[in-house]
Amino acid sequence: MLSHVLQTGAFALAPALASGLPRLSAALGGLQQRRGLLWSVEREKGHVYKDASQIIDDKHINAALETTKSAAKDPVAIKSILEAAKERSFLTNYTPGKSEYVQGLTVEECATLLNIDVKDKDLMDMVYDTAFAIKNRIYGNRIVLFAPLYIANYCVNSCTYCAFRAGNKSLQRTALSDQDIVAEVSALEQQGHRRLLVLTGEHPKYTFDQFLHALGVINSVKTDPCGNIRRVNVEIPTLSVSDMRRLKATDCVGTFTLFQETYHRPTFAKMHISGPKSDYEHRLLTQDRAFRGGIDDVGIGTLFGLYDYRYEVLAMLQHSNHLEAEYGAGPHTISVPRLRPADGSELSIRPPYEVDDENFKKLVAIIRIAVPYTGMILSTRESPQMRDELLKVSCICVSKLLQCVHGDLLGC
Repeated sequence: MLSHVLQTGAFALAPALASGLPRLSAALGGLQQRRGLLWSVEREKGHVYKDASQIIDDKHINAALETTKSAAKDPVAIKSILEAAKERSFLTNYTPGKSEYVQGLTVEECATLLNIDVKDKDLMDMVYDTAFAIKNRIYGNRIVLFAPLYIANYCVNSCTYCAFRAGNKSLQRTALSDQDIVAEVSALEQQGHRRLLVLTGEHPKYTFDQFLHALGVINSVKTDPCGNIRRVNVEIPTLSVSDMRRLKATDCVGTFTLFQETYHRPTFAKMHISGPKSDYEHRLLTQDRAFRGGIDDVGIGTLFGLYDYRYEVLAMLQHSNHLEAEYGAGPHTISVPRLRPADGSELSIRPPYEVDDENFKKLVAIIRIAVPYTGMILSTRESPQMRDELLKVSCICVSKLLQCVHGDLLGC
C-alpha cells in the first residue's frame, strides 16, 4: 500500500528512491507474511521478474489514446486496420509463434478502434462485422457453459467495490464442508454441468491447504448416470511459485484465473485499501508465477467501471503480449465483467467510470479482434439480451448460473 502512495500520491520520488519500490513492496509482503495475512508463502528463492512498469507501460497507453483520436474518425484508416487484423486472425501471410496466441491488433491500432464514437454507426458496423467474421471463422457457433462454485467468503482484503471485503460486517461468513461440496457438485452434475469455476476469498480461516483438499473432494464426486466434472478452473487469491507447483500437482485444475481488477495504478491503490491484494506489483506478476510453477493455462481480466475502459483494454493487451513474449503462451481466457451493486458498497452503486451498453459491446468486440484466439468469458452479470448480442461478436464462454451459498458476489 505504501508503495502506491509514494508512487501516485502527493509525494514526489527521486529516481533513486523510485527504483527501490520493488524492494519496498517485497518488504511489505514480508511484513504481511509475518502477520499471517498472506494466503500463500513463497518457499522458492531467486526468482527475478520484470518491473511492473515494463509490463504495463502507462506512457505508451496514454500516448496511443491521445495520438489516434483523428484516425478514429477516418473510415479509410479504420477499414485498413480491420482488414489487416482479419488477415492476421485468419493467418493470411502471418506465422504465429509456438502457442495459439495471435496479436490481432497493435496497441496503436487497438487505441484507434477504442476511440471510435459509438454513435458513428457506419464505423461501428465495420467493427462488429469484423469481430463477427473472426469469431465465426475460429469458433463457429460454439458456446462453453460453466458453473461458478464459491467455497468460502472469508477475506482479509478491503476492496471498496466488493461485498466480501473485510469491513462488511453485515455479511455472514462461512465455508463449505466436505458434505456441502459433495451436495453442491452432485446437484450441478445432475443439471448437466461438466465445467466448474471454483472460487474462494483470502483469509487464514480458510487456507490454501483446505482449498487443495476441496479440489480433491470435487474431483471425487460422480453422480450416476450423469458422470463427473470434467474440467475445474480456479479463480483464487494470488499464489507463490511454490504453491503454484502444489496446485499443478493436483492434476485436476484447468485454468488459473486472476483479475488485476484495474491496471491503472492510482485507481488500484484507491480501490484496494488494505490487505495482501493492495500490492499492485505482486498481483500483476501472479500469472508469471503460475507459468514458473508449471501452470501454462492462465486467465486474466479487468473489472470494467473502476477506470477508463479504453485504458484497461490496452493494458490487458500489453499484459497478454508480455506473457506471450516471456513464456511462449498468452492468456487462455480474458474475462469481461462490469461493476455491479455489491452489499454495502456505495462505489459499486455509482461506478466512477460506468460503461454503458453500447461502449461495453464495442470494447468486447475490439478485444475479440485484438486477441482472436483467446477465449472470452461473459458472466451472469449481463442481461440475456446483452449476452445474446455479445455471443454474436465475441464471447464463447458463459457462466450458466451463479451458485453462491454465502451471499452475492456482485462486482468482485
